Amino acid sequence: MSLLCAGVISPANNPVYVHAFAPPGVATAPGFSAATRGGDGKDGGGSELSLHHPPPGDPHAFLHILHCSLDAVEERLRATTIKTAAGGNEGGAVAGAGKGPKDPFLGMVYPTEDHRVYAYVTNTRARLLLLYDDRAEPAEGAVREVFRRLHAAYADAMSSPFAAAGQRIDSPAFATAVRALAAPLSL
Repeated sequence: MSLLCAGVISPANNPVYVHAFAPPGVATAPGFSAATRGGDGKDGGGSELSLHHPPPGDPHAFLHILHCSLDAVEERLRATTIKTAAGGNEGGAVAGAGKGPKDPFLGMVYPTEDHRVYAYVTNTRARLLLLYDDRAEPAEGAVREVFRRLHAAYADAMSSPFAAAGQRIDSPAFATAVRALAAPLSL
């Protein structure tokens, strides 16, 4: 199972960073963007484009899947609400220090025919999403480690005095750390 895309979604549901990884053995198309597609549905190289097999390295191809998974993330977060002893109403206390689960790792939240989306929610309600292909299920420990590395890079990027919460992440160090996520882990 290979990592196809990593995304960071702000608490206001804005994608602040999305990176698509090329499948193993496939080079990314330099300068490719959704705007460069011709009206004939081809990427210029003669291969057909589809939602299931987007061009390598195109972050826009997976944005729809990541966006759809946000509903499942919100549903999972609502399901973690703990009923309070005084009344037990729906808006009761939530595990942890505020409005989220104790364990920020939500696991697989959105399976599709060809992909699986895993989610992690930070204490600031930013959602970190990883999209894997559906050939085989990755080990939970490996997914947790990728999220740990992504969360550490995100915390470093947001700690910069030049970073604005909820805005696009332009940190070269963050981009390098995200690109390194696709490297195989030795767990």
